[in-house]
Amino acid sequence: MLDYYFNIELQIFYSIVILYLILNLIHTKHKFKIAIVIIYMFIMSRTFLILFETIKVYNILRNRKKQHLSGNYISKIFRYVNINSNFNRLPKRNTILLVNYPAQRIEYMLQALFPRKLCLVSSGRSKSFVSLIYPEEQLILLPDGNGKFEKTKEMIKNKINDYTIFVYINDNSTRVGEYHVGKLRKGIFYIAKELGITITPVAISHIEPVCGAILNQTIYIRVGATTQVFDPVQSIIDTRKFLQRNLNRFRDL
Repeated sequence: MLDYYFNIELQIFYSIVILYLILNLIHTKHKFKIAIVIIYMFIMSRTFLILFETIKVYNILRNRKKQHLSGNYISKIFRYVNINSNFNRLPKRNTILLVNYPAQRIEYMLQALFPRKLCLVSSGRSKSFVSLIYPEEQLILLPDGNGKFEKTKEMIKNKINDYTIFVYINDNSTRVGEYHVGKLRKGIFYIAKELGITITPVAISHIEPVCGAILNQTIYIRVGATTQVFDPVQSIIDTRKFLQRNLNRFRDL
């Protein structure tokens, strides 16, 4: 499997080169050749074009009055991607979704496909990005300093009646690849136990651009069994096994 992954630096590079070529069109006799190069670069960097659609989704998701329209724009962004999911396994009552970390930034948009009203738990460092997707009332930003556990528990307690809690459960610093789970963040399991909230593991495969383009592919979303946390250590083991087993399957498809 080719490991050419989308990243914002690549798209900035493409935009600079394309702008340079467009400026050269004005002062060259080889307009046809440069035009062909520009067209080729746009084809090979479809994710660059998709960013314009992503901005639309950001605005819609932040405007609660227009959230019902987000599916149309999500479909445009992922028009080269088929979604294979088992959302029917999601529990009717609000739960804590424990999800593997995305490989591409555009994968954060997949959250909008979940048939639940979500509240994202995220670090304060990512506020500038996640606040583009989630309105303030649908965000739990992890506090710093003393009392972090109790403060986070209280915020989740205040949200769980109205939202399904969405948590990227990997400790991203321990991963050695997109399909490796690494260690899991432990605090959420103890919070779930103390508050009596169920947990539901969710494994999501990755979008894999080739040379900057998103080719036709299938994204797999697998929802695991919803369970009550009685023994956090065992729940951590079971969740990690579920995520790693499914990521291995996704990688080999």
